[in-house]
Amino acid sequence: RRIDKTGNYSNDLRINHDYLEIIETFSNSAKFVKASDNEGNELIALITHVPSTSWTLTIKLNVAEVNEMVGDRILLTTLFVLSMLITITVILFYAYKKYQLNNLKNLVEAKRQTEILEKNYDMLANHANDMIVRLNDRGEIIDLNQKVIETYGYNREELVGTEVFILRADGKSPSAEETFRNFSRPEGIVFEAMHKRKDGSIFP
Repeated sequence: RRIDKTGNYSNDLRINHDYLEIIETFSNSAKFVKASDNEGNELIALITHVPSTSWTLTIKLNVAEVNEMVGDRILLTTLFVLSMLITITVILFYAYKKYQLNNLKNLVEAKRQTEILEKNYDMLANHANDMIVRLNDRGEIIDLNQKVIETYGYNREELVGTEVFILRADGKSPSAEETFRNFSRPEGIVFEAMHKRKDGSIFP
């Protein structure tokens, strides 16, 4: 573009001079301006003088087009972020489901192994020649083998849930309680006691 000595453009610049705002001046010969063209479109332009000539160089951008490009970039960025969040959520969901499935498999396997052990225990206990009594931490009978029933004269229902002291001749004496407290020792315990059958008879 050429500019005459009066400072006016000598050809059609297509910029509306009624709306010309200098945004920033880089030098005496370069200005960054905000303007509008003859069609009312908002523009951002860089106007600079070409040295040793009467020409000026104008580079202009349509603000609406710039905003549209920026908007498209924001939209694409937003869609990308959302797709990444969805992907991460799906991955975490399946990882959690896999974790739950593994836990369920472990629980099922542990239960199966426990059932096998209990079945083997019941088989060994019921065929043993010795009396076997299982207690909880309160001293209550939770299981017993057939030998206990035959020896003491009680049936299973009478003994399960009852304190083991019912089988002692001295009942719940301090000595019997002390013996029970020592049952949990890792090295085990050996003791002698007198026992009492359902009919009241005493035996060692």
